Amino acid sequence: MAIVFELVAYFGADLKAAQDFSKHISEKSFEIQVEEHTIGIHRPILNRIQEKGGDAYQVSIIPKRVGYAVSLDQQLPRIPLTSSELSELGNNLYDLIRDAPGYQIAVVGWDIEHLASYQELKNEWSEELAEGVLDGLVLSSELKSVLPGANHFEPFDSKHFWIPYGGTRTLE
Repeated sequence: MAIVFELVAYFGADLKAAQDFSKHISEKSFEIQVEEHTIGIHRPILNRIQEKGGDAYQVSIIPKRVGYAVSLDQQLPRIPLTSSELSELGNNLYDLIRDAPGYQIAVVGWDIEHLASYQELKNEWSEELAEGVLDGLVLSSELKSVLPGANHFEPFDSKHFWIPYGGTRTLE
């Protein structure tokens, strides 16, 4: 079973926004320096998900050789990052999406696709959202205004708000 460290961005039903975002990210540098490690980034992966009311789209940005048994890494050896290094990598992933077009939700972490969905946030995570414990969660201005309890957010960029990222721990 793969365990993936990634940034996932959500676009609702807007396939074109997801495609434009993927193109925007693809045009950026695909290596991130974390301490003495140079970590490559796989090309963005566009996924279609089923939500109540129809299809929605997510884009995953996955660092190379950081996760466990990630098929994209083609069995290359893992880079063993400390919690501090993993958190620095997470901050760099957030920097990749600052002022990027079209996304409604974004979050960094281990296997976090479930948080990057409007339906999941609204139906399954409303209590945590109201308590402000979903650190690293980025919402568009529009979603922030309609999700109940989204009052713990601070500006992220000109079109998004977030609960500041507190880092990610290693799984070892």
